[in-house]
Amino acid sequence: MPQSVKDLTPKTVERIPNGTVVHPDQPTKTKVTVKEGNWVFKGYDKETQTIDGQDVHFIGKWVLEEFTKPVKDVVNESRTTINGKAVKPRETLTYTVEYKNTTDQDREVTIKDKIPAYTTYVENSADNGGKFANGEVTWSKKVAKGDSWKVTFKVKVNDDANGVEVINKARVADGVLDIDTNPTNNPTPKKPVKDVVDNKGTTINGKVVKPGETLTYTVEYKNTTDQDREVTIKDKIPAYTTYVENSADNGGKFADGQVTWSKKVVKGDSWKVTFKVKVNDDANGVEVINKARVADGVIDIDTNPTNNPTPKKPVKDVVDNKGTTINGKVVKPGETLTYTVEYKNTTDQDREVTIKDKIPAYTTYIQNSADNNGKFANGEVTWSKKVAKGETWKVTFKVKVNNDVDGKEIKNIARTSDGVLDIDTNPTNNPTPKKPIKDVVDNKGTTINGKAVKPGDILTYTVSYTNTTGEDRDVTIKDKIPEYTTYVENSADNNGKYTNGEVVWTKRVAKGETWTVTFKVKVNEETYGKEIKNIARTSDGVLDIDTNPTTNPVPPTTPKTPLPKTGNEATNGIYAGVATLLAGLGLALRRKRKDEE
Repeated sequence: MPQSVKDLTPKTVERIPNGTVVHPDQPTKTKVTVKEGNWVFKGYDKETQTIDGQDVHFIGKWVLEEFTKPVKDVVNESRTTINGKAVKPRETLTYTVEYKNTTDQDREVTIKDKIPAYTTYVENSADNGGKFANGEVTWSKKVAKGDSWKVTFKVKVNDDANGVEVINKARVADGVLDIDTNPTNNPTPKKPVKDVVDNKGTTINGKVVKPGETLTYTVEYKNTTDQDREVTIKDKIPAYTTYVENSADNGGKFADGQVTWSKKVVKGDSWKVTFKVKVNDDANGVEVINKARVADGVIDIDTNPTNNPTPKKPVKDVVDNKGTTINGKVVKPGETLTYTVEYKNTTDQDREVTIKDKIPAYTTYIQNSADNNGKFANGEVTWSKKVAKGETWKVTFKVKVNNDVDGKEIKNIARTSDGVLDIDTNPTNNPTPKKPIKDVVDNKGTTINGKAVKPGDILTYTVSYTNTTGEDRDVTIKDKIPEYTTYVENSADNNGKYTNGEVVWTKRVAKGETWTVTFKVKVNEETYGKEIKNIARTSDGVLDIDTNPTTNPVPPTTPKTPLPKTGNEATNGIYAGVATLLAGLGLALRRKRKDEE
C-alpha cells in the first residue's frame, strides 16, 4: 500500500470513558490515484464498538482498482461495430477512442492514433479538434474527474488491401496512464488470382501463344474473411479461343460461353479451379485476354487479367509502279510488279526473323531490286533481321511479267519464320489476259491454216477470246477482210457488223468465259500465186492486240491458150504442141530465174 494511502489513516483517540459507543473516523479521501490504479476506500470492518476497559480497533479496507482503460472500436457507415469483421477495398471505416477519467482529479488528456496500414485518412474527418500530421491524428483536452471523452476519425481501405489485416490501436496519456488501447482488427478478402499455364503446368501469362495451342486457365480463391463463405466463380471464355469440352474441374458448368463454379469455402481455406481452351486459327496478332469474377458475400470483383499475345501473320501484297495494290488485278506481259512482305512482331520479345520468297512462275527477277539486303539465289530472295518487340518490318522486290504468260495466273507466297511461327503468307494472285486465237477452217470445220486454197473456195475465219482477266470485260473484235477475198454477205455471226471492208463485234464477256466469232469470205477468181493473210485485233480494256495471223497460199495456175480456128487439124495440133512447148520453156526459165535470184 502506498504511503499516500497510509497517511489517510485516522489518528488514535485516547481516554474515552467506558461504555462509550464509538464510530470510526472516515478518511479525508476515499480514492487515491497512483500509477497502478485507484486505491479506493471500501469501509471499516465494524460500524461501531463500545469501550469496555480496553482499546477498540477499526480496520479500514482499501482496494486497488484498475483504471477504466480507453476503449478502441471501429464502426461502419451505419455506426455498427465491425471489429473483427471483414472489410473490403474502398470501404470507409470510422475509428473511435473513448476515454473515461476514473482518476481522483481532472486530467490533461492526449490521444494519439496512427492511421493503420493499407488505409488512407479521410481529409478533415477527425472530430474534437483532432490534428492530422505525419500519418497520425492527435487530440488534447482537459477532462474533468468522472467525465468521458470520445473522439473519432475516418479512413478509407486502400485498393492494395489484399488478404491483409487492417489493425489499429491508439495511445492515451493523462498524466497517470500512458497506454495503448485495445487493438481493432479487420481482415480483408484476398483478391482471387488468375493464371494461365501450358500443358506442363508452367505459367505463360504474358507469353506469346499461337493458333491451335491449348491453354489452361486457373482461378485461386483464398478465404481470408472472418467466416466460411459461399463462393461463386464465373469465367468467360476469352475471345479468339474455343472451350475444350468437359475440361472444367470441380463441377464447373459450361453454358453460354461461360464456366461457373460454386462452393462453400471454409474460413482460411483455399480453392482452385481450372478449365482449358484452344486458340483459334483466326487469332492473328491479337491478345488473348481472360479474367474471372469472384463473389463471396464480401467482395464481388474481377481477378487480375491474363494476357497472351499472338503472332501476326505476315502480309503479302503486290503493287504497281505507283505503289497501288493490284492483288487480284489483271497484269500483262512486260509489266513490272513489286512484291511486299510485311511482318509485325506482336510476340512477347524481340525476334530473329527470316523471310523467304520464291520468284513466281512466268516472271523474271529484276536484278538488285530486293531491298533491306535481300539476297537473290536459286530463284528465291531471302532476308534476315532482328525485329524488336512491337516493330514492323517490310521488305520488297520486283519482277517483270514474261512475254509467254498467256492467260496464266501469277501467284506468289512468302514464308516467314520468327521462332514462334514458321508459316506462309497469304498468296497474291494476278490473272493475265489470254491472247485471242485466230483460225481459218473449211466447210467441214477443219482447220486449214497454212493450207493451199483456190479461187472460189469459201473460207471461214474464227476468233476465239477467253476472259482470264479476273473480271467481266467489254470486248471488241475487229477483223479486216483479207486481200484477194470477198466477204460473204451476212456471214458474220454474233451480231458482227460489216462496214468498209471490216467486221466488228462487241460484247460483255463474263469472267472465265470464252467467246468465239466467225465470218466467211470467198477466194476471188484469178487469184493465183498469192497468200491470203488475216489478222484480227482484240481489245478488252487490258490488252489491245493483234491475234496470231492465218495464211493460205493460192498456188499459181497457167490458163489454157485457145487454138486458132482453121480447117487443118494437123496445123492445129502443131500449134498446140508449140504452145505447150513454149509454156514449158517459160516455166523452166521462170524456175531458173528464181533459182538465180
